[in-house]
Amino acid sequence: LMAIPTRVLVHRRVDGWLLGGVGIVAWLLLTPSIGGDHSTVLTGWVAGAFLVVTSTHFGASYHLAYGNGWSDVRRHPLALGLVPALGVLVSVVVFATYLGGAQALAAQMVRNLLILVFTLTGWHYVKQAFGVGMLSARSYGMKPTGREIKLWRYGLYPIWIYDLLRVYGVDRGASYRQINIAVPLVPQGGESVLRWLAVACLIAVAASMIRVAHQARTLPPMGLWGAYLTGALWFLLPPAYLASAVVLPGIHAVQYLACVHRAEIDWAVERKEPQVRTLWLSLFGGAAAGGLLASTWLPSMIDGSSTTPALPGLFGSLLFVYLNLHHYAIDATIWRSSGEHVKRISKGPAVVDVPRPASTPVAQPALV
Repeated sequence: LMAIPTRVLVHRRVDGWLLGGVGIVAWLLLTPSIGGDHSTVLTGWVAGAFLVVTSTHFGASYHLAYGNGWSDVRRHPLALGLVPALGVLVSVVVFATYLGGAQALAAQMVRNLLILVFTLTGWHYVKQAFGVGMLSARSYGMKPTGREIKLWRYGLYPIWIYDLLRVYGVDRGASYRQINIAVPLVPQGGESVLRWLAVACLIAVAASMIRVAHQARTLPPMGLWGAYLTGALWFLLPPAYLASAVVLPGIHAVQYLACVHRAEIDWAVERKEPQVRTLWLSLFGGAAAGGLLASTWLPSMIDGSSTTPALPGLFGSLLFVYLNLHHYAIDATIWRSSGEHVKRISKGPAVVDVPRPASTPVAQPALV
């Protein structure tokens, strides 16, 4: 008998699709040998829609991280204070180096920063897959042991290691904004070994999920197995470079925003906001606008109005590095299992009754 989730992110019938189903369907449509090559649809408004969703998830992370102002910075000084400060400092040093005439050194510094970003990208993705999978599993009453949780967490790491071949594999030729970021260390034979290692770990994880679900008298929810399968398909068998560069970040953002939806609503209810629907629309609209401004429009505008012939895309690359590294640090902090947002999603808002004057009506949230 299927257990009914006690907590949902958006809706009981769509959560699984948001956390995994969309990614699986997208992979099927974009893989030529299965669904036919539909990559031509990734132009125009479709690519723009993925860009908006991806940018929105960047903006939303900042509200969740800094929504309480300086008290959040004091609570997480490393991720919310030191990391952004170091990001600004490093950017200033690179730019000063470039202006000082050491253009080759500045180019090498930018290259190293980009290598760091793309080294951590797969790690960031698999950590989210584990996190959303755990939320989905627990909402269906599944109770993995500590050993099983470790298997579910670290069983995804071989996917990240395989993803590193984009940068560290021989003959991959990785680049960003015409900047070469390839570090050819892993020979071609290592690719097959790493892929099969990842598959073996995923089989062990799947067996563990089935066992835990059986103990809970339910089936593994799509939000759990779908998140893992999405990661396996897109990292181990990517359809094409364009699809991976455009669609995969969008799939990641859809998973993220599903969690943000529940976290923001519960947070608003906890603060006794009178108009939750209006607040939600404002927050997501602001996240979309701010994310697009910081991650897309601002880099393009700066690079378009500034000429750096010896190092094209310098400003955009530095902003890309800053935004991504800070985002990774934010998420590694605010989405911990013991963090306030995860607790709200899992258990609901901690509403504390505050005495009110008899004449003051209690406003009811418009959206819960």
